[in-house]
Amino acid sequence: ILAWCARTLWRRRLDPRLPLTLALLVTAVPYVLAAQIYLRFVLIAAPLLAPVAAAAFTSIVDWAHARAAPVPDGAGYLRRRFDEWTTDGFWRVVAWGLLVVIAPLALFAGSRHAEPATQSVNDLLPAGCREFGTTSEAASIILMRPDVMVWFDSRADYWGRARNLLADEYLYEVNQPTLVPPGTTCVVLMDDRTDPGLSRLTAALDASPDWRRVPGTTAANLWVPAR
Repeated sequence: ILAWCARTLWRRRLDPRLPLTLALLVTAVPYVLAAQIYLRFVLIAAPLLAPVAAAAFTSIVDWAHARAAPVPDGAGYLRRRFDEWTTDGFWRVVAWGLLVVIAPLALFAGSRHAEPATQSVNDLLPAGCREFGTTSEAASIILMRPDVMVWFDSRADYWGRARNLLADEYLYEVNQPTLVPPGTTCVVLMDDRTDPGLSRLTAALDASPDWRRVPGTTAANLWVPAR
């Protein structure tokens, strides 16, 4: 795509696709580069590049169709079919067919994740509590319980290196003066059967007279102050 843009500019050809293609590429490339480090930028880069990819695919198919025509007399089955396979009408039918098949599957798969796996924990969080815990649980708390302030989540670039290293020491090293950061009023940890590295902190919280595990949760565990 970049080569096509450069060649079109070099030849000074008037192509109506060029301005929009360049605008999308200039916008998308920084997100593509950022996605090599932070995966969430893929969600921005993909929609920006989708129309560019579609235009590129169309150009390739048109080029192949022009090279394949005309079909010589006595051509084999694949040679005759190739002329049809490189037309927009053929791919329009394929695209609609895929949409009919994939759309119900996508709706079904999406409906299974309409509610976070740790929703039972979110419902039991005390109003306005200050949460500390693992990053995956913090993400659903931010979404479902905006009244609760999380100590950190998976946005490593936002919280910074020092906060992430300290979180690792609290969660897995358990070597700080307090079990959790000062000011914490609720603790949410992934089940230690899923993440065995949390077993030390889980056991320490259960043994601490300052914390009480709340029953009735799934996928994660919740502790609140014992008094």
